[in-house]
Amino acid sequence: MLTSKLEGMGKEFFLQTSGDPQNGKGTCVLFENGNPIDMIEFRLPENSKQAAGVIDEFHKNRFEKFVELDELYVELIEETDASILEKLALSLIDQKLFEEAARIFKRGSENAPQNSRLLNYLGLTYMELEDYQKAENYFIEAINISPDFPDYQNNLGKALLKQGKCSRASKSFEKATELNVYYAEAYYNLALAVVLNGIKKEDYSLAQNLEDNVANLLSKAVGFDPAFKNEYLQQALDALKNKDLDITFIELSKGYDAATSGKFPKKTYHFHLEYLFRNDLLREETVIKHIKKLKKLLETHPNYPDLHNELGMAYTVLTQFHSDRAIEAYQKALKLNPEYKTAMKNMKLIQNELKGMKTLLRAILK
Repeated sequence: MLTSKLEGMGKEFFLQTSGDPQNGKGTCVLFENGNPIDMIEFRLPENSKQAAGVIDEFHKNRFEKFVELDELYVELIEETDASILEKLALSLIDQKLFEEAARIFKRGSENAPQNSRLLNYLGLTYMELEDYQKAENYFIEAINISPDFPDYQNNLGKALLKQGKCSRASKSFEKATELNVYYAEAYYNLALAVVLNGIKKEDYSLAQNLEDNVANLLSKAVGFDPAFKNEYLQQALDALKNKDLDITFIELSKGYDAATSGKFPKKTYHFHLEYLFRNDLLREETVIKHIKKLKKLLETHPNYPDLHNELGMAYTVLTQFHSDRAIEAYQKALKLNPEYKTAMKNMKLIQNELKGMKTLLRAILK
């Protein structure tokens, strides 16, 4: 077992990495005030010596990533660019540092008050912190700016549902499906709202034809997204048929958690910040590792356009390293033959191209 004390963002953390080679599993846990805030599981080889090496490398990488993120957090303490602050906050969320992320999102929102995306992220962050009233307030602010975004309506519905406000939640989910008739998650959430309303008896009209309405909504959700047809769905339908709404709600909630992945975008904003603010320290091996990580994510999520876009940007960054190598080769040629005009011309061309590429990269990564 490996342990490390960490200091960052004005707090103390504790990192613990351990493994069980016989079961082929390792875990890396980040603690704050004695409470686990993030746990990552990873595979281990059966060979105990190899397993020890994997555990050591995983612990080291997680430690270094935390330290690098804290350095960026300190360096950007006076930053006012909302797009940079957004990336920093999402990088903090990747480490489950939600309180710190909320502070950064707020700074970003103060500098870009009409940016509804930042307000939506604030709502999602407070959902993670289980402050559902604050989440509701931020989602409403986001909707006031961008009323036609179905995700914002769906998120507001989730915040309301967590507070037991079934009638208002159902209206938000209905609005989300009006804005996007193929919105599987919103149909599923509307079914949850109808079931909870049946338990709480808040809205009489919403409770009418409950069983048929819920079955119809779930059918739409499954039709638009098969991920909702999981092991919990049939158990929920059986409970619904038996008019056991408590079990129906519990099983549907489990099914929702199983079907939906992260609430935040599957992007690697830490890599963006590393390029923008640590360009001189960014190594080619880091970029190659990042590309491999994106490829692995794409195996699981092949229909995420953002991930394909991220991969394209990563390859563009890698091209910079190849251009640097090309310049080094031309410089060696000119050292051997200072009058080598072809090498001189080629080096000037690649140097000009590299300047343009760096400008392009800063633009697309920002």
